[in-house]
Amino acid sequence: MNNEQDILDDRIDVVTRGLLGLTVTCARCHDHKFDPIPQNDYYSLYGVFASSVEPTVPPLFEQPPRTEVYAKFAKELETREQKLAEFVQAKHDELVKAAMTRVAEYLVAAHQLRDQPSTEEFMLLADGGDLNPKMLVRWQAYLQRTRKAHHAVFAPWHAFAALPEKDFAEKSVSLAARFADAPVPAHPINPLLARAFAAKPPRTLGEAAQRYGELLNDVEKRWQATVSQGKAMPGGKPPAALPDPTQEELRQVFHGPDGPPNIAMNPVGDLDLLPDRPSQAKLQELRKAVETWRATGPGAPPRAMALEDAPTPFEPRVFRRGNPNNLGEPVPRQFLQVLAGERRQPFHQGSGRLELAQAIVERGNPLTARVLVNRVWLPPLRQRVGPHPQRLRPAQRAAHAPGVARSPGHRLHGQRLGDQKAPPAHPAVRRLSAEERWSPRVRPSRPREQADMENEPPPARLRGHARCLACGRRQPGPGDRRPAGHGHDSPFRVPADGVRLHRPPKPAGAVPHLRFPQPGRDQPAARHDHGRTAGAVHDEQPVCHTEE
Repeated sequence: MNNEQDILDDRIDVVTRGLLGLTVTCARCHDHKFDPIPQNDYYSLYGVFASSVEPTVPPLFEQPPRTEVYAKFAKELETREQKLAEFVQAKHDELVKAAMTRVAEYLVAAHQLRDQPSTEEFMLLADGGDLNPKMLVRWQAYLQRTRKAHHAVFAPWHAFAALPEKDFAEKSVSLAARFADAPVPAHPINPLLARAFAAKPPRTLGEAAQRYGELLNDVEKRWQATVSQGKAMPGGKPPAALPDPTQEELRQVFHGPDGPPNIAMNPVGDLDLLPDRPSQAKLQELRKAVETWRATGPGAPPRAMALEDAPTPFEPRVFRRGNPNNLGEPVPRQFLQVLAGERRQPFHQGSGRLELAQAIVERGNPLTARVLVNRVWLPPLRQRVGPHPQRLRPAQRAAHAPGVARSPGHRLHGQRLGDQKAPPAHPAVRRLSAEERWSPRVRPSRPREQADMENEPPPARLRGHARCLACGRRQPGPGDRRPAGHGHDSPFRVPADGVRLHRPPKPAGAVPHLRFPQPGRDQPAARHDHGRTAGAVHDEQPVCHTEE
């Protein structure tokens, strides 16, 4: 609920399963187990839908009337939307500021939780003054990424965190001196950070976290001053980076693409970013006020459910094992490799939704045609084989449901479905086309009668066998392992018309039925136990009787 990754995953599933017949979402955490869909292709489509956002105000079907009633409606709607936007903006600024100013607390808390189970799948509650659980998860993921590969800023932190607590003060001195020595080219250390620790080595891990907080926030103040100066200059264009590369390296901790405080703002707010109940209640109250007035306010015009391109397209990166906090290599927004082939090109028009739609309906894509043809023929097929063909036996299912359009298998760029002149693969479709002249624009001349189904000849495996006229049991053959006796003297006969005897005929004065034998009850006059023990009264299956 309110999980952005699950929402986008559901949109990918609806489009690919509904139009292509592919389970692309199986490649969310790893390469597809059966289809040639790598994980990179999933996140290429993820980038398309992540670059498409739901507008705060859905678009209108047509221009609203210029009346006094609508003018009042629009004014009230603008007032309510402004209140919601101001609340969300204030909470977002408060969250980002706390993530920067309280970085020392987040570092210590993330270190203490390093061996605890992850809580990223839960929406935790906290008091207003506590650390934000969502931001803490982001700091944990950031530290895990910097631990796996050498990081010029956080390599000293991981070295200090590895020291035993009882010997920390003693060993941190030599460790800080090593950072200040001549740096190793393959594993550089940020010079500002190295000098800060060499001047005064930390005695505890908490002091090391405090030193990080002071240095990072000092660089943040320099950055804000530089931005203000850039806006004051003619043109008002803020700078893209700090002029000092060592300071810019520290600035990227807060403002880099994977920096924990650099979290995108949802225009209508996210409940998981507001851990305290009062803030959640206020956000839901403001949301409901806007949505209720927009839908039922006097003069409210009809609106459409739609998506629109985000101002800045989302640049997707692979989520290792499906974890959004474990980022992998970047991938472009593009179509599936197995369908696009070697001609595949990244999408360049906004989010890429239009280019994705064009690729889905492109003439060389066989899967869309196959899915649509099967959807068109589904209603008449259900009339022929019933609404639940999966309940048939395997042999019947293979005969009744081989598919309407022929599957191309692994040759996706060979013979194209939809362009084939071969007859349909499904026998029921061929019969409907030939006998009833069915087409998408002409309904069948009449529904199939139940009598038609009953008068059909039996399968070949049921024809020509002699059966008992009393109980319908087939006569054992030479290699049959079943017992020859069947408990009565009724003859075995082969039906003349070849039609299977579903039920034994009713002799005069006899009523065939099924029941369980009960102790103390009179035994029937004629018993057909098919080889069962004559006196068994606790049999688990019903026994066929004929009472005269």
